[in-house]
Amino acid sequence: MTLEELEKTLPNGLHDAFLRGLNIDLAKIAMSLELDVDFSSPEDPGYKMRACRITLSGLAFCVITPPVPKSADLYVSEEYMVARPLREVAPLPPELPPVPEGAFGYVFATYPRNIGIFIAARDARLDWTG
Repeated sequence: MTLEELEKTLPNGLHDAFLRGLNIDLAKIAMSLELDVDFSSPEDPGYKMRACRITLSGLAFCVITPPVPKSADLYVSEEYMVARPLREVAPLPPELPPVPEGAFGYVFATYPRNIGIFIAARDARLDWTG
């Protein structure tokens, strides 16, 4: 499953998900994202969050850009994010390698620190952790 297909299984995709952690397993050539995803509906007065782990296997690359602060506070407790396929992003950072055949490319942009997490992988899996 691609991340784009996985996002379509969630009521709000990965929009406004909170990034809690990121782990890269070099031995398994995989990475995981610990997230709280938004399960609220348009008529809900607030967010209804649910914890999950997204595991990306067949990791081809992961490029993380440094924070670009909107304010002097780089030590915020939460990062919320938006996600989209790399094909929808232009221009791409020049340091990105090409997405290999059979893989998908995605970018996670986190706020308020504006960190870009650019990945290419072959498979995405979601597991509920809370």
